[in-house]
Amino acid sequence: MIFAMRQGARWGAVLVAIGLLMGPLPSVRAADDPEDEEIEDGEETEAPVVRGAADVKIEVKLESGRVVKPESAVHVDYGVQTGVELQADGSKHQFQLTIMPKGDGKKEVAITVGYDRDGEPIVAPYTFDAKVKKREVLRIEGGMALAFTITPKKVDGEQAPAPDEEQPTEPVEKPKPKDKIEVCEEDDPLCGIK
Repeated sequence: MIFAMRQGARWGAVLVAIGLLMGPLPSVRAADDPEDEEIEDGEETEAPVVRGAADVKIEVKLESGRVVKPESAVHVDYGVQTGVELQADGSKHQFQLTIMPKGDGKKEVAITVGYDRDGEPIVAPYTFDAKVKKREVLRIEGGMALAFTITPKKVDGEQAPAPDEEQPTEPVEKPKPKDKIEVCEEDDPLCGIK
């Protein structure tokens, strides 16, 4: 038994020596898992670009049963928190809306809603899935309810502008179309003169 322990100790010492010579093993992570990424001090990361927008119709059912809604839908860019204020029944209704597309965003979105009435928080920011072009109802204690109808809209251009970027104030001139080059016959001395 003593002999076996000595032999095991020798192998252990050999393995430790090999480990010291090799150094620490690098950690292995999935390349496409963004949650495992470490951020160095001072390094900024770019948020993923979310393109698109939606028009949102909002309805508020009060405790009395009366339904209050804005006259028109509210335009919300995907991924941008948008504040909406509505004055009705002597109260100030304030919403914070953020919409993120799920998949291609044509069938379903995730909506985050915060709701205050007269400065009193009624709904803390709450996220739920909603089908587009369908009326989704969020019921609140006391007989209140919020209803949202989301209609996706196309965004023209390469990329939706970030909310903190300045937009150009001067119109951009389009290049003038070039004139056609006329091909003349060889014996026409006035070719190209008008």
